[in-house]
Amino acid sequence: MSCPHLDRCSGCPAMHLDYPAQLEKKAERVARALGGYPELAGLERSKAAAADPPLAYRSRAKWMVGKDGELGLFAKGADHEVVDIPECRVVEPVILEVGRALRGILRDPALGPVAGKLRAVDLRAARTKGAGARVLVTFVAPRNTLARDEVVALARALERACPQVAGVALNETSPRAIQVLGHGTELVSGVSSVPDDIGSVTVTATFGAFVQAHRGQAAAIEQAIVDAVRGLGGAPRVLELFAGSGAFALALAGAAARVDAVESHAPAARLLAERDARGVEAHAADAEVFVAEAAASGLRWDAVVVDPPRRGLTPALRKAIATLEPRLVVYVSCSPETLARDLDHFARLGLTATKVSAFDMIPQTDEVEALAVLTPSARSARAKVSTLAGSNVVEIAAHEEGRGVALPPPETGSGLALELAPGTRRHSVSFSALALVKGVPRKRGTIRGRSRYVRLSVASGHALVRIEGVSPAQSASELASIGHPVIGDPKRCDEATRRHFFEKHGLDRAAWHTDRLEAEGAPPVTSPIPGDLAAVLASVGVEI
Repeated sequence: MSCPHLDRCSGCPAMHLDYPAQLEKKAERVARALGGYPELAGLERSKAAAADPPLAYRSRAKWMVGKDGELGLFAKGADHEVVDIPECRVVEPVILEVGRALRGILRDPALGPVAGKLRAVDLRAARTKGAGARVLVTFVAPRNTLARDEVVALARALERACPQVAGVALNETSPRAIQVLGHGTELVSGVSSVPDDIGSVTVTATFGAFVQAHRGQAAAIEQAIVDAVRGLGGAPRVLELFAGSGAFALALAGAAARVDAVESHAPAARLLAERDARGVEAHAADAEVFVAEAAASGLRWDAVVVDPPRRGLTPALRKAIATLEPRLVVYVSCSPETLARDLDHFARLGLTATKVSAFDMIPQTDEVEALAVLTPSARSARAKVSTLAGSNVVEIAAHEEGRGVALPPPETGSGLALELAPGTRRHSVSFSALALVKGVPRKRGTIRGRSRYVRLSVASGHALVRIEGVSPAQSASELASIGHPVIGDPKRCDEATRRHFFEKHGLDRAAWHTDRLEAEGAPPVTSPIPGDLAAVLASVGVEI
């Protein structure tokens, strides 16, 4: 496979490999992610299901706009240089056609310097049986940059050049926003939605709404979900979270399930509700809030289907889902690393994965989709790993409450702790821990004569330290007191940093692991870094 833009465009990092090698690499990524957790290492998993076709498959393109009318992605190694990709090999042909027309319009002197005012363009292709492809076009610009008449003129010119354009909208965003799309989208011309066939159902495509990259693979995942839920028998009640346009909900309803579909993107939820589909009730709500309220009200479902963003599920949402006591959970994920993290936590909450299937949703990239099936199981008991000074040493997992132990890790952190035997003095035992802290402290130091630390490595403006003392909670507080709180610590780390590390690196807890306990005259007890924290450190680029 080849592309004339491959040398400079950052969009297809795996295109240099032949397709079987791509599939093998993706299966290895899933295996590596699961292998970081002892309870998941032996889990049944499939090879990555091949996509057909592996080219010209993307039904959506979010392209940046260059100052001279370039449409494409940022260049390799250059954050702000847009590579023009008029012959992109992975988008559907109709998107290429609209892109060619738009490039000519943006370079037309009669429209003025419009290209320099646009940040990006979002092209969404839709098609139904017996009808030609149609495209929804969203222009993205910093707030108050484009005048209304400029946007209208741009829309009219594009509609004249491309009859496939069904609707045009403007999305205004903050100049400093990291994400391409902002929150407010306004219809400029045409229609705000079009029908689109995904697998066995027809969904309603809207501006900015999520859509799976590959139609064929989306259909395969849809069928896998239906088959799993159908195994429950009868007409099961299903809760779907992150429902999007409702493709999975509609397919499940078509197989006799009764589905509550929860979606936070209000326009998508509203359109699904307006369809008044038999067996589907749409809810415009945040998944975590909806499930927490449902659990508190005693509501129950036979199955829960989740398809979250790359960051995965929050710890609170995982706990709330477990509280619902479903007979089945189907988890669709675009990140094997956060999937493995969540499956490990679910196992401790009484829901164990029985199988993980991989799908090549985005050929020519390193990305891979995975689907896990979970069923009820006994909750994992707290692991007793050794003894020290006559007391049991136990392993406290992330998010586990450290009740009944001495030297517990800081809240939501992980590591060794001590079940004190009668007569044992806590301060006769010391700890050593690894912690990822905000900022870069000095190479080594002692804080208030009690906590000693050594800086081990630095990456992305933060540091991995080894800290020793007699109280993990006290040492975490002392790190914060010198301006270097443990990242993810819910008590001491600021919300913006916690949110950034959750969104970008999958860190959903305090980045602390007590990996060593010592007592005089006894060999130390040690613990390896758990899989979730190892994955975060690798994502940040920290060397251990």
